[in-house]
Amino acid sequence: MRIGRELIWHTRLSVIECQVLIEKSTESDTPFRWLRSDNPGTVYSSGHARSFRLFAKGPTFSRNSFEPYFYGSLEKTTEGTIIRGKFRMHPFVVVFMTIWFGGLTAGGGMMLMAALSELLTGKRIMQGNLSPFLAVFIPPGMILFGIGLVAWGWQAGRRQRERIEEVIETTLQARRIASGHAS
Repeated sequence: MRIGRELIWHTRLSVIECQVLIEKSTESDTPFRWLRSDNPGTVYSSGHARSFRLFAKGPTFSRNSFEPYFYGSLEKTTEGTIIRGKFRMHPFVVVFMTIWFGGLTAGGGMMLMAALSELLTGKRIMQGNLSPFLAVFIPPGMILFGIGLVAWGWQAGRRQRERIEEVIETTLQARRIASGHAS
């Protein structure tokens, strides 16, 4: 599953019924949920009016910063409710990784340019014992490492995404009607 792909379900339940069932079938999400000893797969919720966020607790002895959160909304229709939403990482993780990749791109870009300049001109620019040939591979390697780390973390949250989808489909008696494009 790609990050940010929109998922859509339909249920014959009203928006109010959906809100009540989500609240009844999940635990309240608080900043202190990490201190609780709930079982893996426990689903937490928070929400306002017609929007909500769901999170499923992962394995007991692991902590995955890239775990999925489902951000959804409820839309009233003549035949019930449309549930729309996307799985995304926590906003703090997105901001952190944006800063990390930005710093890596700036610092790694300067290192790459200096190393390429040394290789092409033969004139030493960088200080230290690092070979310019090796320095050419470090920035792309770090970027690939970062991308791989995010991909691995997102894949590790697969069971949590499945658990959240199960709660939506069983608790709200919803059936999937579409999976939108990535955005």
